[in-house]
Amino acid sequence: MIPQPACATVVPVLDSQRLGAVPDEEQESSRALAVAAPIADAVRRILVLYTDSGYGHVATARVLRDHLGAARPWRIDIVDVYREILTGLDPFRMLTGMSGPDIYNEYALRRGHTRVLWPMIAAGSSVAIRLGSPFVVRQLSAYLRARRYDMVISVMPLINAAVAASLRQLDGAIPFVTIVTDFCEPMHAAWIQSDDQYVVCGTPKCREQARRFGLPETRIVETKGLVLSPKFHALARATTPAGATASRAALGLAPDRLTGLMMFGGRGADRMLDFARAIEASDLPVQMIYVCGTNRETANDIAMLPARRPRHVIGFSDAIERYMAASDFFVGKPGPGAISEAMVMGLPMILEVGARLLAQERYNANWARAMGAALSFRNIDGLCAAIAQLSEPDRLAAMRRAVAAHPNTAIFDLPALLDEIFSERRVAASA
Repeated sequence: MIPQPACATVVPVLDSQRLGAVPDEEQESSRALAVAAPIADAVRRILVLYTDSGYGHVATARVLRDHLGAARPWRIDIVDVYREILTGLDPFRMLTGMSGPDIYNEYALRRGHTRVLWPMIAAGSSVAIRLGSPFVVRQLSAYLRARRYDMVISVMPLINAAVAASLRQLDGAIPFVTIVTDFCEPMHAAWIQSDDQYVVCGTPKCREQARRFGLPETRIVETKGLVLSPKFHALARATTPAGATASRAALGLAPDRLTGLMMFGGRGADRMLDFARAIEASDLPVQMIYVCGTNRETANDIAMLPARRPRHVIGFSDAIERYMAASDFFVGKPGPGAISEAMVMGLPMILEVGARLLAQERYNANWARAMGAALSFRNIDGLCAAIAQLSEPDRLAAMRRAVAAHPNTAIFDLPALLDEIFSERRVAASA
């Protein structure tokens, strides 16, 4: 029997040591700026609003804080709207004692109860915000008035009409930017809700929806792909075949065997155990890395499966790029962040499209399949069949070419795009 590594939450420093990574230059420059540059009156202050409903919004907010703060002399504050500003407006907490984000993370993401629960949460949150709009706008206005920001950025849906209204109460001089972290609107006016928004769109579909809403072209900001941490780009450039081989060996995997990475978001998903059990019991010519997020029970259960081949099982990691660099393909749900990360790292994808698919993820899977970068599956048999197809050298090579044809430069383009918005508002104010 092949010994299995212990399942544990990953410590990023240990990741770097184990996988032979060098310190990320973007992170180092960000730390240096934070220490060396005290906040001066001339420094622009930017507020980023996010929600802890799924890890993608959190990750995007943190990337903006770290990268924009390093790229420009800006102070970036990130705030969880529901937990830090609108603490009294949560119908789910009033009814169940559990917050809306917590219900979404536990039952929709981890346990997969999406068919009824996700629409209920989305509708309930939207109705609560609209019914409580005067309260929401008053709370937001008071918060913003006390802090005197130069720009407000939202990386979350549903709340943007209220944010725009609160900024109008502050004379409308503060630019409001919404960075859409989905490939498209999952339902009408989820992200795009006000004529006062600048909307950063990472796909042609999202730009088309912004135009249909009626936003002028000057308010639609185009990027190539979604905003991701620069560490994915840096490691993708630095990774060589020899480096990937060494990374697999460092994880206790066979250096030259086809390697897949399975991940179902930062919260993990219980159904990963069924998928892992089928793969580990099969004769498929692959070995797997299982990233189970904060779902420790599933991580422990996968680690205890009978071993017929090497595998590596971990819990949550904020160094996912290290594990992607050791992999040949990605398996998971079609979340916009996971797809974007896999593509930057050059990984073809096998995406779940069954009944548990969230509304905002359906388009993502169709888009990835249409361009030839992904296969899909609905059940365990479909997953094993897709892995068998992808393990064919010609199919794998063709999918890698399709992935490479869609570069992502959003995070590097964003500082200049925000500069343009500042300039536009300054010109408008002086006119």
